[in-house]
Amino acid sequence: PNPDIQAVVRGTLDKKRVEMVLHLSRFEEVRIQREEDMFLVEEREREELAQKLQEERRAKILKMQDNRQFLKEWNEAQEASWRKNQKRQVANERKDLEFELTCQ
Repeated sequence: PNPDIQAVVRGTLDKKRVEMVLHLSRFEEVRIQREEDMFLVEEREREELAQKLQEERRAKILKMQDNRQFLKEWNEAQEASWRKNQKRQVANERKDLEFELTCQ
């Protein structure tokens, strides 16, 4: 608590001092209001930053899920191709062996 304001309440200050305290109190009120406004602005900025970070996190998670799905599908396609090639190679080897047997 401001000792000058307490003195005004008790009536122990002279008139000039009272006028000065009242004059300065307006500046104090403005200072307090500005601090409150700054607090609200900073709080809003923190909330916006938190929301932005959350959205970026969600976007990264979705991107990772898309990448994971792509890799899964790509691996499945490559494995199917590999199996097909393995069957073709076995069939070719069988034909080669059958041909060699018929040539003997």
